[in-house]
Amino acid sequence: MRIRDLGVRGILGVAVMLSGSLCLSLIFTAIGPVLSAIAAAFGGGTGAVWIAQLMMTLPDIGMIVGSPIAGMLVERWGSRNLLLVSLALFGLTGTAGLYVNDPQLLLATRFLLGCSGAAVATSSTALIGAQFEGEQRTRMLGYLIATGSIGGFVSVLLAGQIAAIGGWRAPFSLYGVAFLCLVVAVPCISAAGDRTRVPRKKGFSVEEVKSLAALWPLYAWLIGLYVAAYMAAVQLSFLLAADGITNPRVQSWVIAPNSAGSAVAGIACGWIRPRIGIKWTFVLIIGFMCAGITLMALGKSPVMLGLGSGLSGAGSGMLFAHLSSLILERAPLNVRGRAIGLFYTGSFLAAFINPLVVTPIRLAIGIHGAFLTVGIVLGAVGIVLAVRKEKVAAAAI
Repeated sequence: MRIRDLGVRGILGVAVMLSGSLCLSLIFTAIGPVLSAIAAAFGGGTGAVWIAQLMMTLPDIGMIVGSPIAGMLVERWGSRNLLLVSLALFGLTGTAGLYVNDPQLLLATRFLLGCSGAAVATSSTALIGAQFEGEQRTRMLGYLIATGSIGGFVSVLLAGQIAAIGGWRAPFSLYGVAFLCLVVAVPCISAAGDRTRVPRKKGFSVEEVKSLAALWPLYAWLIGLYVAAYMAAVQLSFLLAADGITNPRVQSWVIAPNSAGSAVAGIACGWIRPRIGIKWTFVLIIGFMCAGITLMALGKSPVMLGLGSGLSGAGSGMLFAHLSSLILERAPLNVRGRAIGLFYTGSFLAAFINPLVVTPIRLAIGIHGAFLTVGIVLGAVGIVLAVRKEKVAAAAI
């Protein structure tokens, strides 16, 4: 189905579906600029700093736990019903920081925020998969990652401005966007068009387990490449500090192109992928990431580092659109919800794995050496995939 055939209500419904990645980005960007203020508000000291750090960590755990559960609920409840419930829960738990005073209760809401954010992302992706096919589906998934990238960039700037006016609680109001999405979703996303609910018995059948197990190469690619994709988000700030670039404003402008590259390439993937095929799309993704991470390893000026950040972001944006399209294409309808949930679980898990992989390398040969090592590994993987014949490469994908 083409967007121009949907009508006004249909287009508004699609806009709500695209908000899934925006909700994910808001989980971290909305309060990132006020973490130190939160620690001060709870008394300062080691305990308060630990609380502030947990406010960023617990949503990650919630997303890892919540994604596979959301995948099962998609099949039992339908994507529309899950989306409505999870948007309401996201808004309630996200805005809790406006009025909750007890730190333990606030941390509990952050965990639930991660769970509900995973459910929003899983249900919205499933709805896109049910409503669109082929090139149009890939294009919509590209719009999905672009919405999150652009929204994340803008929300960081908004959060800082709002906090300057209203204090550390004020940025929690940004999570209220979920209530707006909910109001639009109720009349604009049709229950009749939701084909994601699957009549099923309790438990897993052997056929369903086999269907999910058959997707393991995609999840292997997902985790491996996302570990590399998180180099900019997790490690780039430390590389900049090692080069003496410690000014937060300069660092933000070096890291920001990662989101911009992700948005542009995610949108472009819908046009590129059908023209070069699955194998060469993978090669292009790996090439972007290899070039970007290697450039960050070797570059010294903020301009060169920003260019590397943007190229790496382009790879990660295409990676999301390409892999999520493959999951939707290959997963049978009766396990598609769980397949999407596992997709998000793998991507969140990679954020935890990145420091575990990179830290030993960084301690041994330095942060630049760690970036260069990841770049070299990516280059080797890309070359091996490129020289393989189509049938052999397809078996590995």
